[in-house]
Amino acid sequence: LESVKIGIGMAEAVLGTAVGAGEQIADLLKEMKAKAIQASSGGLSTTDRNAISADITALQTQIGTITNTAEFNGINLINATTTLTIAGDKDGGNQINVTGASLGSSVAIDVSTVTNAASTAASIQAQLTTVLTTLAAFGSAQQRIESQGLLTDTLLDSLTAGVGSLVDADMARESSRLQSLQIQQQLGVQALGIANSSPQTILGLFG
Repeated sequence: LESVKIGIGMAEAVLGTAVGAGEQIADLLKEMKAKAIQASSGGLSTTDRNAISADITALQTQIGTITNTAEFNGINLINATTTLTIAGDKDGGNQINVTGASLGSSVAIDVSTVTNAASTAASIQAQLTTVLTTLAAFGSAQQRIESQGLLTDTLLDSLTAGVGSLVDADMARESSRLQSLQIQQQLGVQALGIANSSPQTILGLFG
């Protein structure tokens, strides 16, 4: 059960890292989409469109950096379809499986025209939908793992209390036995004292 608890703690850390990074990516994608929508409006100069394109590219690069570094204990759930398996009980059963996803895939950025900018915004939205779906799955897994962790804590507490009760019972029994032996020893010492003080009287009993 202690091993299960440790495994659950590690899994919570891995998922927490993935969720935190995924939320950052979602925010960056929303920002990218807003800029693409801005570029899908008319009346922008080429200079304006180039600046928007550079901003979107920089945000996408930032997403790539987050995706590549969002790992805990060597496990990265947002950079590949890695499966994280968590044992739910002391026998390794009731496993909880969490499947990762690649959230840093690049979007073709082209905001040179209104049409291209609209297409880019749609592509970014598709990626954002994937990220949000993955985050929802991670959130569900977090709840299951948290519940399993609480159950494991309860089992550990019950086990500790049960063992404590057995130990207390054994200690009480041994304490009573020790007291009995001490009384017997005291009686024996008293008997010897009486015998030593009145040896003739004792010998007379065997006459």
